[in-house]
Amino acid sequence: MHKYFCVPTYVPGDVTEFCQAIADTTRFSKRPIISHLAFIEGNPSVPNETTLQIPVSSYTLNDAIMQKRIHRYLENNNLPVSIYDNSIKTVAVRPLEARPGIHSYVSFRLDKQLKPRVTVYLALESHLFYYYSNPI
Repeated sequence: MHKYFCVPTYVPGDVTEFCQAIADTTRFSKRPIISHLAFIEGNPSVPNETTLQIPVSSYTLNDAIMQKRIHRYLENNNLPVSIYDNSIKTVAVRPLEARPGIHSYVSFRLDKQLKPRVTVYLALESHLFYYYSNPI
C-alpha cells in the first residue's frame, strides 16, 4: 500500500470530522457525497489532491441549521467567516429557518500545508421553490 491513503495531504480523520460537522452524519443515504481527484503530469498513479463535496440541503432541516454548522466548522478550524456571512446576507431573500435550499454543497480539501479549504456553494432562489417533504 502506498504511504499515503489517497493523496499526499491525507490526514486520518479529517474527512470524517468534516462530514460529521457539516452534515451531522457520516452515512450518506439520501444523496451521495462527491469526490474529485486531481492528477498532475508526471505522476499519473497518485492524485495530487482530492476534494469532497457534500450535498448539504439533503442533510439539514433548514438553512439556519446549516449556517450554524458551517460557522462552527470554520471557527473551529481558524478559517475566516466574514466572506461566508456576507454571501449569506446577499443571497438570502427569505428567513433561513423556512427550509433548506440556499446551501447546495459544501466542499473540503486540504492544501499543501494541510490547512482545510472549505467552499460553500449557494443557490440563488430566483424561482418559486416548492418544498414537499422533509429531507431528513
